Amino acid sequence: MFKRTAAAAMVAVYSLFTATLLFAQPTPPNVRLNTDTSPFLQNEEQIWINLTDSMNVIANWRDWRLGFRRVGVGVSMDGGATWFDQLVNPLIFVRQSDPILVGDNSGRFFMNMLDYDPGLPNSSHIVVFTSTNGGLIWNGPIPIQPLGPYFEDKQFSAVDRTGGPFDGYYYCSWTRFPNAAPNTMQFVRSTDGGASFDDTVAVGPAIQTACGNFSQGQFSIPIVNSDGSVHVFWQGIHIDSSCNVFTAAIRHTISTDGGVTFTPDTVAFVPNMTFWNVDGPGRGINVYGMPNGDADISGGPYDGTIYIAQTQVADFMTGETDVVIRKSTDNGVSWSSPSVVNDDVPGQNIDNFHPWLIVNEDGTLIMIFYDQRQDPVGHYLFDCYFTSSFDGGETFTTNYRLSSVSSNPNNLTSSSARRMGPVVDNEFGLIKDPSVTVSSQAGLIAEYIGVHAKHDYVVAVWTDTRDFTQDVYSARFENPFLKPRLYTPVDGLETSDTAVSYRWATTWHETQDSYRLEVSLDPTFTVLAGSYSSLSDNEFTPGTALPTGHYYWRVKGFRAAGDSTEFSDVWEYTTACSAAGLATLLAPPPPPDTLTDG
Repeated sequence: MFKRTAAAAMVAVYSLFTATLLFAQPTPPNVRLNTDTSPFLQNEEQIWINLTDSMNVIANWRDWRLGFRRVGVGVSMDGGATWFDQLVNPLIFVRQSDPILVGDNSGRFFMNMLDYDPGLPNSSHIVVFTSTNGGLIWNGPIPIQPLGPYFEDKQFSAVDRTGGPFDGYYYCSWTRFPNAAPNTMQFVRSTDGGASFDDTVAVGPAIQTACGNFSQGQFSIPIVNSDGSVHVFWQGIHIDSSCNVFTAAIRHTISTDGGVTFTPDTVAFVPNMTFWNVDGPGRGINVYGMPNGDADISGGPYDGTIYIAQTQVADFMTGETDVVIRKSTDNGVSWSSPSVVNDDVPGQNIDNFHPWLIVNEDGTLIMIFYDQRQDPVGHYLFDCYFTSSFDGGETFTTNYRLSSVSSNPNNLTSSSARRMGPVVDNEFGLIKDPSVTVSSQAGLIAEYIGVHAKHDYVVAVWTDTRDFTQDVYSARFENPFLKPRLYTPVDGLETSDTAVSYRWATTWHETQDSYRLEVSLDPTFTVLAGSYSSLSDNEFTPGTALPTGHYYWRVKGFRAAGDSTEFSDVWEYTTACSAAGLATLLAPPPPPDTLTDG
């Protein structure tokens, strides 16, 4: 197990605002970032902490406060407690969309977005703004490519923060939609802090096969691994030898020279989902299987691990979705099976979607996503939830609710208290009929949210409807110390094996945590069949198997600081002797009248 050593300097910072957050209330305080009072929506958020000053936090989002698409940016100088916001200026054209935000080790922020004119429907720029003074002044816009006869889309970005030869390089990948041709995946880099950009590289050219030429797909995301290699993933296609097209494939390409050249793209893995319209009358939330991920560059025991999260149809195919994660420990050559991140009860028709994840400098995997468990009957309302993993994505903590008020898609209709204006820009043009609902706006709540962290200080941002429209809400908190999440033996298990092994989620940084496992003959734990204290790992097999019977088990977590969690939920299992098979007579031989002829 690995001991975290770099967080001591953050303790004083946390104490300013986290001491009352973890246990005094069920969720951290929620703060609305956009200050406009217009009836128009804000969505598709990102957030980033200044890595040289954790009190400086930046967020951006799509913003319709003028009645058409712009990008809003918020700045906080007190760790995310209070914000001031404005629209991004200047513009090259008249519209902006799809904002993305990242930062480097020096405290520089990079904010990119689409910049386009709706009068030129097949042309767009991707532009980058940079700030070196905490977001107070932004330099730009700098186009990353010439304007051409194609539409650029979904331009996600990354910065090399490895300290290696490419440290500080800025990378961006996106989808290019040319006129009357297959779409391709493009990539560009800046080696001078966003002042200029190299020529674009087609990291995912059109797929040429004997079956014909095919488009690559959508939603590309660049990730920098600890060795400085640049990985680009996207939601694409896979074509088998019979010309069957599978549209759920996640494709992958790698550069080992700082983004100059890339390997031919290949299929990393094929999940069981591409697109999903979250069910429920009138909900209309479009959910995609887009990849989202990050790499561990911490230098810890899981250094070099790449993580990819997605929304997928649940394995049992009951009409619900899960948030799952896969990981690669060999630089993308092979991938683990998907692990379900959300811990709601399966089979309840509850959807989990829109994951976003980062890995902090301690190697802790941190993730947020939308979840409907607060509305188990209607499975209609949704909330923002948080989870983390301290053991390299093997287990995930008990999920933690961030939004203090559930969002209701019904609040987005034209009959809401905050009506839409007479002219609203949607994905495909102008809606001039005020009776048209906001549900036509880019899949209702757009396509991504955001989270970032510096050590255990976490900030998250999401789309929220509590004010009867779409607004940007945020929460700031310390990574919470939550009750253990149980994994195996699964609840209700019946087994003939009495040598049961127990496994639960790590609840805190490894070597700074310990556990007590209790096994009981009754659900009140009055009569203990076994109690095992000071366990240093999150899995345990007793040296002596318990007798055949029905058991209940639970786990409590402890930190080196001396505090502890509440007990986990209680799970139960049954061990029983296996039924004997039919006896085979060996001796003496059977009577003569039972012998076969010959």
